[in-house]
Amino acid sequence: MRSGWARIAVIAGSIVLLGAMAVTWVVADLETAGWIASVVGAVVGVGGLAFALLGGGGGSPSLGVRRTGNATATDGGRANTGIRAPGASPPTRAHVTHSGDARADGQGSDANSGIDLT
Repeated sequence: MRSGWARIAVIAGSIVLLGAMAVTWVVADLETAGWIASVVGAVVGVGGLAFALLGGGGGSPSLGVRRTGNATATDGGRANTGIRAPGASPPTRAHVTHSGDARADGQGSDANSGIDLT
């Protein structure tokens, strides 16, 4: 998912382009508008392809959790108030803030209040 500013930029850019196309269709004849639409489509397509090939917008997945409650594990159980993502492929960005207490009681019990990617 894109960050807030990127989403706003994409939406604003789309609205501007749609408005410009509408003005072109009204002001210019349809043949000229069709040529302009073809050029704009080609430029946007090549730009999108270049962006994807150069690795723009990709990156590692991001995990986050905040303000979790408390958890207790007993008799070999697991307590987790943070992030547990055993299948996550490193390097995964993860952050935990204000997690609750995780408590393990008994043999084989496990508690995590942070990040566990194993």
